[in-house]
Amino acid sequence: GVSLEEEEVLEAVTDIFLDPEFTLPVLGCFRAFTRRIVARVLELLRLMHERSGEMMDIDGGEGRGFQFYFRSGWSLRLHEFAVFAFGRSLALAPFVLG
Repeated sequence: GVSLEEEEVLEAVTDIFLDPEFTLPVLGCFRAFTRRIVARVLELLRLMHERSGEMMDIDGGEGRGFQFYFRSGWSLRLHEFAVFAFGRSLALAPFVLG
């Protein structure tokens, strides 16, 4: 089989964390890495916000995860996904951090 390094796994799950379909599975399956995943997501969001400066309205489009949004820029959809993901994360915090 293929062996993945810890950093590769973190990079992959960080990329899909904001996707509403994957937020809960990521938190549940990678409990040991929850703090690191959230820290990386926050760091990437800060970088994206600083990079783009203004919000752009990206409606749909092909792609998912940070790679798609990093190319497309800060958008209302990304903002909504971030709020949704962090809201779910806070609701689950006692279970995944305890």
